[in-house]
Amino acid sequence: MEFSFAQAVRKVVIDAGHGGKDSGTVARTRKHQHEKVIALAIAKKVGHYIEKNFSDVEVIYTRTKDVYLTLNQRAKVANKADADLFISIHVDAVGSRSVSGASVYVLGLHRSEDNLKVAMRENAVMLQEEDYKTKYAGFDPKDAESYIIFSLMQNQYLNNSMTMASFVDKHLKTKTKRHTKGVKQAGFYVLREVGMPSVLIETGYITNSSDADYLCSATGQDKTAYAIYNAFRDYKSFVENHTTDLGKENMSQEKVTEATIGDDDTYFTIQLAYSGKNLTENDPYFKGLSPIFKYKKGNGYRYTYGRTKSYTKALSLQQEARAKISDAYLVGFHQGELNMASVVRTILNGK
Repeated sequence: MEFSFAQAVRKVVIDAGHGGKDSGTVARTRKHQHEKVIALAIAKKVGHYIEKNFSDVEVIYTRTKDVYLTLNQRAKVANKADADLFISIHVDAVGSRSVSGASVYVLGLHRSEDNLKVAMRENAVMLQEEDYKTKYAGFDPKDAESYIIFSLMQNQYLNNSMTMASFVDKHLKTKTKRHTKGVKQAGFYVLREVGMPSVLIETGYITNSSDADYLCSATGQDKTAYAIYNAFRDYKSFVENHTTDLGKENMSQEKVTEATIGDDDTYFTIQLAYSGKNLTENDPYFKGLSPIFKYKKGNGYRYTYGRTKSYTKALSLQQEARAKISDAYLVGFHQGELNMASVVRTILNGK
């Protein structure tokens, strides 16, 4: 598997789903235990395990008490911190009481009607906000057509996200000894908005009596948190031991074009790598692709190939890049920010 160019994992954001006026799902058989309570309890335990065992990692919570946060606010916490990983914790629900098991999601186009329904339910929290259509740029969590945009978006952190999700699924099986439903892709708005590898964990079904009893218990919450912590531990080790060392053979003095973005600039480009190395355009990694642009991000640089306002041309550029660098992917810049959704709306829809 191709692995993206990651830096050391030093900041992790743990997001306890729902909160405040948004209770999430409710366990009818457990004295109306709310998803928001379960998610927060597990989130705090995950953070505690990480802080206890990794002094070099800063744990950031989107919430530590029963408060309401919008999806945009949750993403803003993560992006402002320039975190290296985002973990969102939830509890699932479905009409049938026989359905059970945890699921781990990464951002992507839903592959089944069930995945779409889960994403719709979690995204529906935005309906509690006034003028949500303006705040979320016309995104309607109830309308399946709103999710089409995800087919135009390439998740630049998909490989990393899938790696973390796989570790979560593995440890939920081994540490809790309970059924899991594997790793899936779906259009979760909060995952779309965070600029880092991210996973959303549905820890079980509150509508299933066995899952509900387990997740409402202190033991179940602790084992679930410990499983997620172990996944983080393995992910951190994997990322930090599999980062490609770029630029060793770089002897050229030709500089990569320093990217300058005006407020009104909106365009597609092809991301090739993220690295702590300050590379030149003739670096062997780029395999002759030109022009190469670089964007300063944190302690490293984002390297991209080409710029265009044409989606068709962008797909052609991506095809050219992937012929040489297999995990190159399409991204978009809008008003100085990496924001594929805004680029699609602005260029394709003329807005």
